[in-house]
Amino acid sequence: MPELEKRVNVFEGWGITYSTTKTIDQHFLECGQIYLRRMWSQDLLGLEDKLGGNQFNDYLGVLAALAGRSEKHHCCTQIIKNRHPELNLRNLLTTFSPYDELVTALANHLDADRLQVKKLLKCLTLEPENRDVHTKSTDTAWAPIVRSSLGTCILPLFGMEINPFLFLLKDLRTKYPKDWFEAANNRERRWIDELKHIFSPERWKVRGQNLRLRDCGRTVTDLDFVAYDSRNNELALFQLKWQQPVGIDNRARRSAGRNLVTAGNKWIEAVHGWIATYGMEELARRAEFQFSPGVTGQLFVIARYNAFFSGFGEQDDRAIWADWNHLVKARMENPEASLTQLAETLREQVALIISSLVQESYVLPMGPLAVILNPKSEPTESP
Repeated sequence: MPELEKRVNVFEGWGITYSTTKTIDQHFLECGQIYLRRMWSQDLLGLEDKLGGNQFNDYLGVLAALAGRSEKHHCCTQIIKNRHPELNLRNLLTTFSPYDELVTALANHLDADRLQVKKLLKCLTLEPENRDVHTKSTDTAWAPIVRSSLGTCILPLFGMEINPFLFLLKDLRTKYPKDWFEAANNRERRWIDELKHIFSPERWKVRGQNLRLRDCGRTVTDLDFVAYDSRNNELALFQLKWQQPVGIDNRARRSAGRNLVTAGNKWIEAVHGWIATYGMEELARRAEFQFSPGVTGQLFVIARYNAFFSGFGEQDDRAIWADWNHLVKARMENPEASLTQLAETLREQVALIISSLVQESYVLPMGPLAVILNPKSEPTESP
């Protein structure tokens, strides 16, 4: 942008300074909004869910403004680095700001109340009162803003580059547990509405309510969502697993993987046992579908974020395991596919992804021995 290039200058021989306009800020606000869309976990809350008296969408508005500032700073850094390659990149990328000036600038940019912006910004800032929340675990705290003193804050670019939603969600969950619990109760309804959308009513009949499978008055298991393909006489039986987002905390990842596989396998066994006793046609009747004789079914275990975890590969293959985005992508790419074809596509794509992964291999010297982690071949003695 020629207009921006004219506004970027060196600060005291080592740093960067630049000015802006409303047009430039609006451009980068849109860039920030687009950039944030690619990041997962932001759908954990609905836009209208209220936490701390503000809608989740209000927090996202402040986050988008910070993302726009980050994108603008990236651009300005590239301009000044091209112009002065001798400058140290570390001095250019991370910046600081008087905290009150940042709050005022964001409020003016968003045309919002300053006190409200200040309150929203606290959930995006690492500071003494929430330090333990974000740093006591083995996960990394990717903070959009770091409070370095009472009147000053650091603006690290990595806080926006990795996934700022992880920081925001963890902070909201800790600060407003009652509001968080109420929002969590709305998640399944939102997911059911999304499933109804990808199984259009022209061809599909859906049951958006939980269906309990009973045996002699005892609940054996339940189905979170059931869809019937009237064209191909097939039933889709879903278990939905909406997980808490997991970053790089290995303990949390192992727990999430263990819970998903254990619960998923147990559900698959229970559903197959019930069908072996009562039959697929009886299941279709209990779902209140008008179906043709010989109806068949396909089981799906759908995880909202991660369907596969390292070290937990014992998924029961009588069902299709996939994450939500993968299912949506497969449905949208071939909306005319039958459930059998959809299942085959998901299986093939998962197998292709797994086979294409390149495992890293390490050698750790321990005295006269060499310990090989993830060996790619069996070592042989030297001649």
